[in-house]
Amino acid sequence: MITRGVLVTFLSICIGVTFLLAQPNEEFFQEYYTLNPKHEKLTQFQGKWKVAIEFHTKEGTEYAQGFSTCNLILNYRILELKDSIFSSAGLPYESRTYIGYDGIRKKYFLVTFNSLTNAVVILNGTYFEKQNQFVFEGKTDDPKTKESINTVLKITWERENKFWIEYLYKQKNKEILISKSMYVKLPPE
Repeated sequence: MITRGVLVTFLSICIGVTFLLAQPNEEFFQEYYTLNPKHEKLTQFQGKWKVAIEFHTKEGTEYAQGFSTCNLILNYRILELKDSIFSSAGLPYESRTYIGYDGIRKKYFLVTFNSLTNAVVILNGTYFEKQNQFVFEGKTDDPKTKESINTVLKITWERENKFWIEYLYKQKNKEILISKSMYVKLPPE
């Protein structure tokens, strides 16, 4: 028969082990739940920007221009870029891009879509400090052939008030430029 002392000791050990196992892993907590330097990289985008875009096609280059408003949302965790663009033919369109940092996968992510197509682009990325550049990669579908295409989106800072976004397809280890956008910060109103 189990004595009262043995039972109390056993229960104490079980409760102690349960308590220790239930303690949060502080490193995981910091990476997953709190704002960190990875999120701070997104603050440089905040503000209003003038946008000039070059679209590269087989027929030549087309141009568009417009404006972008960039804000941090969801407790400064996600950057939202709201672009309002007018093509050279005067056709207006809007796009939304969301950039954030995934603490589980330890990667940046980018999700973008626009008012002209039904396509959603979802890419994963890395920030390269030396080049002051974000590089996002993933797969998208060719709208005509429906084939999967390796896609690269590069965001490169030229200076504090100017950055570039290059959208490229990767085929046979060769990058093909689809569009290049220049963002120049507007003075505060």
